[in-house]
Amino acid sequence: MRVEYEELYAAYIDCRKHKRISRNCQAFEIDVTRNLYLLWKELNNGTYKIGRSIAFIVHHPKDREVFAADFRDRIVHHLIIRRIERLLDEEFIEDSYSCRKGKGTLYGIRRCEMHMRECSNDFKDTCYILKGDLKSFFMTICKSLLYQRICRLLEERGGFDQETLCFMEHIIGLIVFNRPQDNCIFKQPMSEWSCLPKDKSLLNNDADHGLPIGNLTSQIFANLFLSDFDHFVTKVLGFVHYGRYVDDFYIISESKEALLEVIPKIQAYLQNIGVTLHPKKIYLQEVQKGVQFLGQNIKPYGTLIARRSVGNLYAKLYNFNRYIVWHEVNEEKIDHADVEYMISSINSYYGYLRQAKSYKLRKKVAHSELIQPLLGYAHFDKDYTKLIKQEYAKAS
Repeated sequence: MRVEYEELYAAYIDCRKHKRISRNCQAFEIDVTRNLYLLWKELNNGTYKIGRSIAFIVHHPKDREVFAADFRDRIVHHLIIRRIERLLDEEFIEDSYSCRKGKGTLYGIRRCEMHMRECSNDFKDTCYILKGDLKSFFMTICKSLLYQRICRLLEERGGFDQETLCFMEHIIGLIVFNRPQDNCIFKQPMSEWSCLPKDKSLLNNDADHGLPIGNLTSQIFANLFLSDFDHFVTKVLGFVHYGRYVDDFYIISESKEALLEVIPKIQAYLQNIGVTLHPKKIYLQEVQKGVQFLGQNIKPYGTLIARRSVGNLYAKLYNFNRYIVWHEVNEEKIDHADVEYMISSINSYYGYLRQAKSYKLRKKVAHSELIQPLLGYAHFDKDYTKLIKQEYAKAS
């Protein structure tokens, strides 16, 4: 059997975390037993096909095109990632931070600060940081190269029997080569796409380029796509102080000349795999002046929250505010799962803020008008470090 039902059910549980307020999830859960059984049957008899995505534009933190896969397809994504997560983690270097358990943005910020301190002798000696960004990264990923990379990993290190290997390569092939733009529901009028440059949309791509932003597999496969680049920088070029989060990377060195010399080498390497170093987003400066990385400004005296991160938090609060007020005006109770999600979401931001000098900001947000509706369901602790759900509940 290609997929055990218990394995698929575990993938479903993973998939529904923080998604239970979405319409796709709610529609699937109306008859979850039957829907899971049908999906399990399709996977095992080889009839599974990818469904329709939902396409929309988000404007925070910047304009981006999102193709959100159908909920049942998201379950399959989780199923695949659960099977290969160990292989991927062994493939990545320590300083690859995106979509990895125990890592992420906060880990990346701490590692960047550590590298800055180590290289500069705790900011006593002069050293330099080179920061780079890849231009339209997700849109320029070559699917054929990516699929070959994944298959090579599965065949060389997966340890799967032949039937399982064929099944994995088949399903991953469906996911990688899927063109969601050909089978999607546009949630917004096409005029919304006018804000995007042509190289930022799958609608302008050929069949062999581009992964949809918004899917778990896209994020993790994109990370694997650049894992050889990580090894190139650290092993071939020999830089010890290096880190990367998706398409954003840094290199730290005592020598400014060494960093200047490495730029064309990096450009040539990336060109060979079809991606481009953004010419307007190459920064080289002394580490003593600090660096902005993953939403924080890392300085010798500590880290500060970047303006864009604060804006993202306020945008999240604005959406929650509208959601709660609408329910109260219409005299509808809010589901407990929705309350849990909102509290969890704000706490994730506050966990991020706590890593920087942010007490005044945390206090300001806690007393802002935008968060007041949510404070009917939760309250802040005395140091404004997290939201705590009320013992009583207004939600249903």
